[in-house]
This record gives sequence, C-alpha cells and structure tokens, in this order.
Amino acid sequence: AKFGLALLSTAIQLSSFVLVYLNADKLRPPPPRKISEEAQAEMEEYASLFENGTMAINKF
Repeated sequence: AKFGLALLSTAIQLSSFVLVYLNADKLRPPPPRKISEEAQAEMEEYASLFENGTMAINKF
C-alpha cells in the first residue's frame, strides 16, 4: 500500500510539473525571467504540498 501511495504522489508531481510547463508556454510573450520566477513559485507551492510524498519515495 505504501509503495502504491508513493507511485501516486510521483504521478501527481509529474502532472503538476507538466501543467507548470504548459502554463509557461501560454505566458511566453512576457520576459522569460518573469515566467521562470512564476513557475518556480508555483513549483515551490507544489513541493510543499507533496513534501510527504517525496519523503516516502526517498525511503525506497
């Protein structure tokens, strides 16, 4: 059960990263630096949300 949960959290993390990249593509007209800052802030939000899942993955 624990392994399945880790896989699920990994899938959620990957899909969230894909969403960030897609949003960055839509926001391409502004300067690249602004996009990367926004994407980084968003990824940090996701990272704090999925910290427990990542820790579970690191145990394997």
